[in-house]
Amino acid sequence: MTMTKRPNGFTLIELLVVIAIIAILAAILFPVFAQAREKARQTQCMNKLRQSATAVLMYVQDADDFFPMAIYAPAPRPGGGNCVMTVFDAIQPYMKNVEITRCPSDPKALYMNAAFQTLMGYPSCTLPETISYMYNYDVIRAGRTLLGSGSISRGTVALAEVPLVAETTMIFDADIALSGSCTLMRRQPNDSSISFPTRFARATTSSCRRTSWTGTPKPSRDAN
Repeated sequence: MTMTKRPNGFTLIELLVVIAIIAILAAILFPVFAQAREKARQTQCMNKLRQSATAVLMYVQDADDFFPMAIYAPAPRPGGGNCVMTVFDAIQPYMKNVEITRCPSDPKALYMNAAFQTLMGYPSCTLPETISYMYNYDVIRAGRTLLGSGSISRGTVALAEVPLVAETTMIFDADIALSGSCTLMRRQPNDSSISFPTRFARATTSSCRRTSWTGTPKPSRDAN
């Protein structure tokens, strides 16, 4: 009796089955890997927001409990010309890394130089090129208006002046708006990152995708 020797390797059907199994596994695992990468980016966003809040609070401690201003008058820059100073110039000595102003999950981070060049005719003095976080202008006030009137309508804010200090937002994830008000953004699937003057960043859950934030403190829980 003659026995037929089976050739080495896969048959076409076996090869197609293996390819199908690999494709199914890839379809299952790739989204998991993508979610893991995004979760890591979300953690970086939270940590960067926490570092920004720490830098502001260190400035407050050294400035007799006064917050910095969001925007200062244009200042001379090396090589000639002027540039717009911002809160980032004020807290720069307390920042370990200027990249803490950019959230890796934010595809629409504000390009500082272009924004100030458009609004005030000067580039930004600050080292961060892009920012993903917004400050509450009722806490960190825009000393000079974005339209460049040259006047300071309100002075800096003292920590003691902030009502409901434990519940008043200081820095938050935001789509930066040129009108001075910004949209609270959910960089995470269900949460937004917010920091407060008296505590570090945390996530807050909102029932809506976008919430207009005016800087008004939340009412006290004890209020009638």
